Amino acid sequence: EAAGAQHCHVVVDAGGAVSTAAPRVRLVPASTMKLVTAAAVLEALGPRSRLTTRAVAAGPVDAAGRVARIWLVGGGDPVLVSPEGEAARDRDPRTRGLARSRLTDLADSLVAAGVRRVPGGIAGDGGRYPSEPWPPSWPDRHRRSAVSGPVVALAVDDGLGGPGGTGAPADADPAAQAAAQLTRLLRDRGVEVGPPRSGTAPAGAVTLARLRSAPLAELVTEMLAASDNRTAEVLLRELALARGGPATTAGGVAAARRVLSPLGLGAATDGMVDGSGLAPTNRLACGDLVRVLEVAAGSRRLGAVLDGLAVAGMRGTLATAFVGTPLAGRLWAKTGTLDGVSGLAGELRGPRPLRFALLLNGAFPEAAGVARRDRMAAAIAAFPDADGPAGWVPSPRGTGPGA
Repeated sequence: EAAGAQHCHVVVDAGGAVSTAAPRVRLVPASTMKLVTAAAVLEALGPRSRLTTRAVAAGPVDAAGRVARIWLVGGGDPVLVSPEGEAARDRDPRTRGLARSRLTDLADSLVAAGVRRVPGGIAGDGGRYPSEPWPPSWPDRHRRSAVSGPVVALAVDDGLGGPGGTGAPADADPAAQAAAQLTRLLRDRGVEVGPPRSGTAPAGAVTLARLRSAPLAELVTEMLAASDNRTAEVLLRELALARGGPATTAGGVAAARRVLSPLGLGAATDGMVDGSGLAPTNRLACGDLVRVLEVAAGSRRLGAVLDGLAVAGMRGTLATAFVGTPLAGRLWAKTGTLDGVSGLAGELRGPRPLRFALLLNGAFPEAAGVARRDRMAAAIAAFPDADGPAGWVPSPRGTGPGA
């Protein structure tokens, strides 16, 4: 306990433990849980694997450029974007420069394949994940806010409403929304297309065009650096499918446990409930977080766990933090923030590298958690001059760096 809040921390250097407190106590991790998800999907699927979105039809394009209907079949790519969605990502410092898959590229490929008329329209097929569009453990408020779109196999701009997917989850069917986006892009290119809808592609359909995602290592980087909740949950379902399980949250958690146990990381999944850390029932120990970082450091296959972290003053959730300070470019970390939860886990790079994990659970709002997270980072940067555990873990009272 520290000033009424539960906390843990582990800080290690090349020689071993530097400072620890309650390293085995499991606390609510918030988005630091994504480190566990990242390790599992990279180990199971490999950093070079890709996810594919396909445009298929019952038969080939005829000589006049006509195909009766096209089905847009989702392959789980979590970063499909419209032109407006890409622009929104470029404006946001948290997502700028990170992976995305342009639906315009698929539209261009269909035109290049000779498609000129689609009288039956485009049908979005998200049947790869047949059920459970939201993790059952998520509070209802997460299903009504922009923290994540629905966890489906086909969605453009995260299945969110607003310009470029900047709003809350849309009420419409995400697969039909994706079909509508592709319809618009094809019409812009002079293709005659009927009205969009959702539907299931026929067996034996012919692939007219495909859009491959960035390599998994880049998708993991997007997930970690931007703390993308939907990407985490989608990749967890891809892990479940790869291991022969159902495309559900529980199926993904079970697969993560099977994948990570041989690496000595099974304990990190003991309190795992989802892939993103949004579930308030997740539990994770600081010792297990640091162990994930250490195993990743010794594995080329898991390299994106470390290389994909947010970077102070440069990338992701830390892009606007610590600008112009000694931490800029040196602090590589996964942030974790919810009401009553503040966490940070990663590396301090420099002459004396440190790996660390810190979690603080207590009664404070989310904004105050961000301030506490920043104080945690400053305390690590001050090592070895921080004054013991009180220097590592700030007081839960107050709302700013001076509290």
